[in-house]
Amino acid sequence: MLVVDDDPEAVEALCCLLAMDGYHVRGASSGTAAKAMLDAEPFDAVVTDLEMPGVGGLEVVAAAKGARVVVVTAGDDPADRLRAEQLGARKVFGKPVEYEELASELSAP
Repeated sequence: MLVVDDDPEAVEALCCLLAMDGYHVRGASSGTAAKAMLDAEPFDAVVTDLEMPGVGGLEVVAAAKGARVVVVTAGDDPADRLRAEQLGARKVFGKPVEYEELASELSAP
C-alpha cells in the first residue's frame, strides 16, 4: 500500500497505523515521489491527499492503475472530489478521517 501526503508527519502516522494492522506500507511525501513509485512497482492500494504542491492527488489517482484508491483531503471543492471518483477513487474522505472508517474502506471487497 502507498500513502501519499505532503505532510510527512501525516504519512508517518498513517503508515504506522496501517502497518500495525498488518499492511505492507510505503509512504511518499509528494505527488512526484508517489508517481515515480507507482511507475516502478504495482501497489494494491493507495491512500492519497488531493491538495499537494506540484503533482497533485488527482494525478496520483490517475497513475494508480489497478489499485484500490482512497482519497483523504482537507479540500472542499466538489469538482475535485467528483474528478477523483471519475479517475477511479473508491471513496473520498474529508480530513480529519476516523481511522476505523478508512481501514474499513481499505479492507472492503
